[in-house]
Amino acid sequence: MSRLSGSSIRRQLIVPLLSLIFLVIAGISGLSAWLQSSHTAALLEQHQQQVAAVLQQAAFPLTGSVLQQTARLADQQIVIWDPGAGRVVDSSFQALPDDLQVALQRLPREHWLLDETGAAPAHPLEWTWQSRAGQFQCRWVPSRWRPQFRIIMLASASELKAARWRAIWPPLAIGAAAMAAIVPWLLALTARWSHRLQQIQRLVSEIAQGQLQPGNTSPTAIPATTDTTAALAPGTGSADELTVLVEDVSMLGARLAELQQQVLLAERGRWIAQLAAGFAHQFRNGLAGIQLALQVHQTRCQSGNEDRSLAIMLKQLRLLESEVRGLLSLGGRADGIRTQFDAKQLLEDCVELVSPALEHHHIQLQWLDCPASTIAGVRDGLRAAIVNLLQNAVEAAGHQGRIQVSVLTAENQEIVVRVADSGPGPDPQIAARMLQSFVTTKPEGVGLGLAIVTAVAQDHGGRLAWRRHEGWTEMDLILPAVNPPE
Repeated sequence: MSRLSGSSIRRQLIVPLLSLIFLVIAGISGLSAWLQSSHTAALLEQHQQQVAAVLQQAAFPLTGSVLQQTARLADQQIVIWDPGAGRVVDSSFQALPDDLQVALQRLPREHWLLDETGAAPAHPLEWTWQSRAGQFQCRWVPSRWRPQFRIIMLASASELKAARWRAIWPPLAIGAAAMAAIVPWLLALTARWSHRLQQIQRLVSEIAQGQLQPGNTSPTAIPATTDTTAALAPGTGSADELTVLVEDVSMLGARLAELQQQVLLAERGRWIAQLAAGFAHQFRNGLAGIQLALQVHQTRCQSGNEDRSLAIMLKQLRLLESEVRGLLSLGGRADGIRTQFDAKQLLEDCVELVSPALEHHHIQLQWLDCPASTIAGVRDGLRAAIVNLLQNAVEAAGHQGRIQVSVLTAENQEIVVRVADSGPGPDPQIAARMLQSFVTTKPEGVGLGLAIVTAVAQDHGGRLAWRRHEGWTEMDLILPAVNPPE
């Protein structure tokens, strides 16, 4: 059950970010639009003042054609008004609006008066006129050409609004486009972050609940979503912190699962090893009695004809005793005195124990380099380990196979007891786990042979290693070397 509240990290990020971005873009766009509108209005005002000044100072007749040309340049209508007669003398209109003259006549006489100098209006010269054709902003200036006439300029309010809008819409459009581009990108980016944080939360939750190997949380199952920053996309040569964190948590789960499996195997192996060691301890007592009885019987039945059957039986009992000692070593109950002895002599004793199996399977045994080398340890335990290696080699080599044995000295002065066989090698399915307990492909096998060898090697400060080399499977029992006593 999820412990997340309704206020997710994405919501906590997206709301303030979108609000901040909206306020910033709206503020910038609004300020730009206001500045553009003010600038446009100032330009229109300056333009109208310039046109008014030109018309006011004009000494030539302001006829209808002149007014029409000037109106096109000024983008406004021009009317010549005679306040004394109360009529329109001329205008730039193609057809003079009927209500214009009436509206001008309704203005008080003081509206058309000049100041004391006679060069400027005595009253504010701007007013608004609403006609059937639309709304106009009006102003007048005196005429030099006819001092009794007044030059009235009428600017369409709709055209002024259109001019202002033409100045306003570009910054507003840019702001809207920026919002349209940023909002989806921000939503996709936060969704990607939120999804990956949810993956991390789910992984950690599953690990906390003991699900160390979730089915769909491997690094390869993480969707590679895209965004505008290439560095954030997995698989582009660089990975961001969230990608690495998801992969690390997945690897942590896999590693914990592996460690859990190892703990379970070790615990199971410990109990089975103790059980096997207890059985082997009791079984060894029986073997000792059987071996003693056979030796007594062999002494009493000495005859002129050599009978090898009793010798083979005694050899098999010694081989069985070595295997029992190996089980005792696996259970940590091996006893014996640690002495120093020659590695080659120990190897010869072990080969003699498995000689019946070699003869039975017609296996060719080849001795390689065996320099004089001294090792220290419990002889019975080491003999059990080497016998296990030889028995595995016999089974691996098969009928009429070949086995090579040698004692080598490594560069670091370690002694290597090597047993190699010409068999096909271990099954690839278990090759990586071959040295672990209870790993075997034999139907009747238990998987303790190499585990016994590993336990003995570790007890003597060494290790067990193997490799495939030129068609041979080489098993190396590596032990620390001891200088022979002088």
